[in-house]
Amino acid sequence: MLKRFLQIQLGVCQRKAVHFFLSNAIHDVILYMEAAVTDKHIQLTCSIEPDVMIKSDPERIKQVIAILFENAIKYTNENGKIDLSLMKSKRHIVFSIKNTGKGIGKQDLPSQISIDTPIIQRVA
Repeated sequence: MLKRFLQIQLGVCQRKAVHFFLSNAIHDVILYMEAAVTDKHIQLTCSIEPDVMIKSDPERIKQVIAILFENAIKYTNENGKIDLSLMKSKRHIVFSIKNTGKGIGKQDLPSQISIDTPIIQRVA
């Protein structure tokens, strides 16, 4: 994953948009980071709807999920809790990671990010 990330960042590798199961990508990241969750005695709750398909670059999406999940682990105290969810409706997919960590104050967020607006992806 790191090699591909570096190739993309350096412009050596083109991004590939393909159809893939987002549900499986999330499960892959969870398995990859399972040891970090266990080491901190974090209670992990997952509600991942199966067979959610999107068209995107699977490696980039896994990278984003891994970064979000890693931050949730990093900022969750020992014996804390992380909730992951993936849901779809007719035209939207909602992926959410919530943790019992301190959180980011509104004053510390960049002005382009709104914490009041969910990030959703349209399904074709």
